[in-house]
Amino acid sequence: MKKYVSFDVFDTCLIRRCGRPYKIWDLMADKLFQKDDSRGRLSFTGNRSLAEKKASVEKSYPTLEDIYDELNVSQWGFDSDKIKNLEMETEEQELFPNPEMLKIVNDYRKKNFFVVFISDMYLPTNFVKKILVKYGFCRDYESVFVSGDCNASKYDGKLYDYVLKKTGSKACQWIHYGDNVRSDFRVPKSKGIKANLVSNTDFSDEEKRWLEDACFYTHKHEIELWAGLCRFTRLQNEKSFASTMAIDFIASVYVPYVVYVLGTAKEKGVKTLYFWARDGHIFWEIAKTLKYESEEIECRYLKVSRKVLYACVFYEVNDYELSLVIDNAHDQTVENCLNHIGLEWKSLSEKTKKTFPCAKKLNSKKRISLFKECLKCNDAELLKMHSANKRELFLKYVDQEQLFQQKSAFVDLGWAGSCRLIVNYIMSKERLNPVPCFYWGYNRSLMYGTLLDELYVFNDKRDNTRDCSCANLFFEEYASMNASGSTICYEQKNATIVPVEAPVDTSLMNLMQINETCVKSFAKEMSNAWYCADKDVFLCCGLKQMVNILKNPEKKHIDFFRYVKFENYGVETKMVSRLPFKDFLALLVWGVPASMIWAEAAIKVTFGPFSVCFAKLYKYASSTSFANRLRLWWENRA
Repeated sequence: MKKYVSFDVFDTCLIRRCGRPYKIWDLMADKLFQKDDSRGRLSFTGNRSLAEKKASVEKSYPTLEDIYDELNVSQWGFDSDKIKNLEMETEEQELFPNPEMLKIVNDYRKKNFFVVFISDMYLPTNFVKKILVKYGFCRDYESVFVSGDCNASKYDGKLYDYVLKKTGSKACQWIHYGDNVRSDFRVPKSKGIKANLVSNTDFSDEEKRWLEDACFYTHKHEIELWAGLCRFTRLQNEKSFASTMAIDFIASVYVPYVVYVLGTAKEKGVKTLYFWARDGHIFWEIAKTLKYESEEIECRYLKVSRKVLYACVFYEVNDYELSLVIDNAHDQTVENCLNHIGLEWKSLSEKTKKTFPCAKKLNSKKRISLFKECLKCNDAELLKMHSANKRELFLKYVDQEQLFQQKSAFVDLGWAGSCRLIVNYIMSKERLNPVPCFYWGYNRSLMYGTLLDELYVFNDKRDNTRDCSCANLFFEEYASMNASGSTICYEQKNATIVPVEAPVDTSLMNLMQINETCVKSFAKEMSNAWYCADKDVFLCCGLKQMVNILKNPEKKHIDFFRYVKFENYGVETKMVSRLPFKDFLALLVWGVPASMIWAEAAIKVTFGPFSVCFAKLYKYASSTSFANRLRLWWENRA
C-alpha cells in the first residue's frame, strides 16, 4: 500500500519574515507610496483587505485574479497586472524555509512516502510550487494543491476529499502536518487522516503581546515587522528558552540602542566608535553585523574595566578623585575596596590600618567619608605613585588603539557613569580633548561631568533601578555576558600593551554562545530586511518585557536565571537565591535590599504563594516614620 504525507505550506514549511500575512500589503505600500503619504498607504492596505473579503463572498475559494478584479488599483494610478506581480514578488522576498520542517519532509521522502503539499491560499499553484522547489521542499514531479485553483479548501474538508480522489488513495494511507488547529488537525482527523499539529511556528507570548499593543504606538508598522522578524529568527536557530530570551529580549533592548548609536554618531561626525568594557562587547558585535547602518564608521573594541580605570584616577588624591572610586564601594570591606584598585591593605600607613582594619565594612555614608579623609591625609603619596604607573600603561594602550587620531566616541551600557568621568578627567589632566559617550541607560545616581563631557543616553526617560532591584546586574551579568574576562590590568610586552583578563566562568559558556549567535543572527536579518529599529520598537517590545520580567518574574524566568552568577568587588553571588536575613531586614526598613540581589525573584523563591503579602508588608513598613528615623541613624553612624 502506498504511503502519503502531506504538508501545509504557509506558517508550516514556509515562514514569512514579516510575520502576519497582511504585512505583505504594508511592505507593498512602502514601495508604492512616499513615506509621508500615510493617506495613500492606508487606503491601499485597507482596500486590499476589503477586496479579499468581497472576493470571498462572491466565490468560496477566490484566487489572486478574483481579488484584483475587486480592487480598483487605477484609483492610485497603478496597473493591475503590475500590482499583482508586485504582491508575488513581495511574498517571495519575505518567504523563507522552516529548517525543522525541511528535515521532516526529507526524512519522509527517504522512507519512500509520496510527498504532497496542500494550502488554503489565493496565490497561484505554480507560484507556491516555485517557492517550495526553491527551498528544497518540493520536487518537480511532486504535487501541490492550492484551494484557489482546486476550488476547495482544507477548512471545510473538501480539499482533502479532492486530494484523495486525485491520488486514488484512502485516508488511512495519509499523514498530515500543519499549524492550523481546525484546518490541519481536527478536519483531517475527522476524515480518518493521521494529523500532526505543528505548534512551534507560532509567535511567542511576548511577540503576541507586541502585536496587540502595536496599535498604541505611532510606529505600529515597524513593531509588527519586528515581531515577525523575531519569530522568523527563532525558527532559524535552535529551539530553547535561552534562544527565545536572546532574540525576544536581548535583541529587542540592544539592537535599537546600537542603531541609535550608529545614527547619532553619523549626525555628530564621529569617525570611530569604541565599544568598551565587557558590557560593550555585544554592542560591538551587533554594530559590525549592521553593515548598512555602520557604513563610514569604524567600530573598535576597547578592553577597559572599572578596576583598571579606578587605579588610574589619582593625580592629587582630592575629594573628587576619592569620591569617584570609594563612593561606589558601599557595603564592601576595606580590603575589597583597595583590591579593586590594585592596592594591598598592608601597604597602607599604620594610622589608616589601625583606624580601618581590612575586614571593616564601608556600610554608611559617614564611614565612607572618614575612610576617604584618612586616605587623603595619610596615604596620598602612595596612591599617587601607584596611580601614575597604572595610568602610564592605560594611556599607552588607548594611544595604541588610535583613540586620539580622529573624532571618536565611547559606547557603554551605562548607569552611574564613574568610568566615563574618570576617562574624561584623565583626558583633561593630560591636556587632551574629552571623548563623548553613549549610554544605554542610567540610574538616579548618574554622575554629570563638565559642559564638555558629552553624554547621549538612549533609555533616557526611565530610571529602571527605581522599579527593579537589579536592572543593571540583569544586563551586565546576563544580556552582556561574553567569553572575554574582565580586564584587570595592562602589561607591556616589547612595544605592545596587552590587556590582562580575569578568568571566565566556563559553566555559562554555552549560554554566552547562544546569546551572541542569536542576537547577531537577528541583527543580520534586520539589516538584510532594512527594517527600522525605531524607539517605539524598544519601548513596546524590549523595555516592557524587561520590566515585566524584573518586577514579576515567572517560574520559567526564575528557573532560567538560577545558574547565573555575578561578581562585584571580588564577591560572587547567585542572581537567584533565597532572601538572606539581612536583606529581609533591609527591605522592611529601606524598601530595598542591602546587597546586590534580584529581590523580586528572591521573595518569590522564599515566600512562594505569600510573596505578594510580604511585598505589601515591606513597602508599608519601609514608609513609616520609625523606618525613616532608623535609616537616618544608620547612615550617620561612624
